[in-house]
Amino acid sequence: MELFERQWATYQALVEHDLMEHRGLTKAIDNTIQAWLGNREPIAPEPQFVDLGCGDLGVMAPLLRRLPLGSFVGLDLCSQVLRKAKATLGPVNYPCHWQERHLLHWADAVPAHGPVHLLHSSFALHHLSDSEKLCFLQRCRRHLAPQGIFLWADVFREPKETREAYLQRYVHRIHNWQPLAPDQKRQVIDHITSHDNPADREAIQHAAENAGWQWRWVWKATNGPRRWLFSAWLKPCRTPFLQWPSTAHHPMPGAFRWGRDSTLRDSSDAETAHRGSGAPPPDPGSRAGTGIRPGPPASTGTDPTGDGC
Repeated sequence: MELFERQWATYQALVEHDLMEHRGLTKAIDNTIQAWLGNREPIAPEPQFVDLGCGDLGVMAPLLRRLPLGSFVGLDLCSQVLRKAKATLGPVNYPCHWQERHLLHWADAVPAHGPVHLLHSSFALHHLSDSEKLCFLQRCRRHLAPQGIFLWADVFREPKETREAYLQRYVHRIHNWQPLAPDQKRQVIDHITSHDNPADREAIQHAAENAGWQWRWVWKATNGPRRWLFSAWLKPCRTPFLQWPSTAHHPMPGAFRWGRDSTLRDSSDAETAHRGSGAPPPDPGSRAGTGIRPGPPASTGTDPTGDGC
């Protein structure tokens, strides 16, 4: 519990001092959702909202309280975080469900609460390997309503940028985060160098479009010398050409070598090293700042599907 509180204090410092521009990001998400709501038919049902890697909802709770939702599902790998999220959100006028679950496991499962109209994930998917990201984009489509949208806020690499160059740029930025104590900076740096695998932003867009998504960038961070954080609006635009059965086994990563997305055809060096290390995969369930958050015991962090996808 002491480790959990120390790591969570680091996340709270990131948010409080807006070091990753959560305020601007949340405003952009709010504006995007309000525009989407304004374009719905008057007879449309109240939207169902799912937040993958919801964290403690410290940033999203004010927005969620104002939305005219039919239901809300908050999913995270850490039970302590889910308890914080429930308390932070408080009473609302719609039912809420809390799931301690891996987001890939959620995507692979049969939809349990009806079609999702608003799917959101912040600072979680960059913990997946490139092939797992593509797998997620395929699988999660079965959960979305026909006019639903997926808001994906995350860190991304610049086009053709290597993971090593990205980390060097990011670590330099962290050293300039004056509000953080030296040990907190070290926590962040240790985490991102061990677990972060952000996608090349052009390659992942091409791959998503090839998979049937309509992709639109809606926000980017303004602080810092180069673009490094985006929010993407993804909307299914045609029938998916591929949909995995939940029990299927797939070779990785070759099963996802599509079209022109050459940057995503091969796993990153980090992914290759990780898969050969025998260590449990990084925790993809969190959106706490850079993804730093104390997770569940290691035994719950294994591949949820059993097939590497």
